[in-house]
Amino acid sequence: MPYRDSGIDENCWGIVAAYTFFETYLRVNSINFYSTSQSTEEIFNILVNNPIIPWLSFVTLLEFAIYAFAIQFAVQFLLRNRYCIVKYNYLIMAIILSSFGKSLLLLMMIWDYDRNFLIFVDLFILASNTVAIKVFLDDATFQAGGVVAFGLIVKLLFQVIFKLIFQSII
Repeated sequence: MPYRDSGIDENCWGIVAAYTFFETYLRVNSINFYSTSQSTEEIFNILVNNPIIPWLSFVTLLEFAIYAFAIQFAVQFLLRNRYCIVKYNYLIMAIILSSFGKSLLLLMMIWDYDRNFLIFVDLFILASNTVAIKVFLDDATFQAGGVVAFGLIVKLLFQVIFKLIFQSII
């Protein structure tokens, strides 16, 4: 990727779109809008005409943004006295690029996997995020793991609050 003084590279937005797509796919699959006895055309019509799918995509994107900015906040807290200038756009790009493991969910669209596969994919993504932040911080794995854990806790808190507020919608 070319050097950028500010902003996020255009290539990263494609990864964010793929992440949002796969995460929305998981949520739609867990809600079960349709039964397996319906034809493919009926299932397609149900999914295309359902207004909750764009809403789920928006919430997924919002959760990812909250996760990324929580990590940025934790890194700012860690680096508050260490450096004068920190390129936080590189941190956000590192988080986006290290979340490429979400594309492994493509396998779930093709073959039937157990739900435990999702746990392994999520652990792989968290491990990738930890390594990316470790490289960004040029510091210990323990600190990078703490930063990722903070981001995950903030994301989970958002999910709980969101479900409490919008329980009737979801």
